[in-house]
Amino acid sequence: MDYKGPYIGTGADIKLGCGFYLFLDAGVVYTNRAARLSMSIPHEQLYIYDAETAAWAPVTIPKLDSDVAAATTDANRKLSHVRLFPVLKVGFLYRF
Repeated sequence: MDYKGPYIGTGADIKLGCGFYLFLDAGVVYTNRAARLSMSIPHEQLYIYDAETAAWAPVTIPKLDSDVAAATTDANRKLSHVRLFPVLKVGFLYRF
C-alpha cells in the first residue's frame, strides 16, 4: 500500500567524535488511509494447554485460522480510525 501524508517532527545530530554522529528524529505522520493488520503464524510445533485434561495438545489448524481471522478483523476494525502514527528514527552518520 502506498501511504502518503504530511510529517511533522524534530531531530538532532549528536557528535560522538572523529567525524561520527548519532542522529535522532521524532515526529508524527498523518496518513491518507488507515492502517491494516495482517498476520501469518507458523503452524509447526504449536501447542495449547487444555485445562480439562491438564495437558498440552497440538493446535488444530482450523481453530488457529479462525482465531487469527477473528483477531485480525477485530484489530482492523479498531485501526480503521487511526491515521496518526508516531515516527522515530535513530542512526549513525560519518561526516568527512
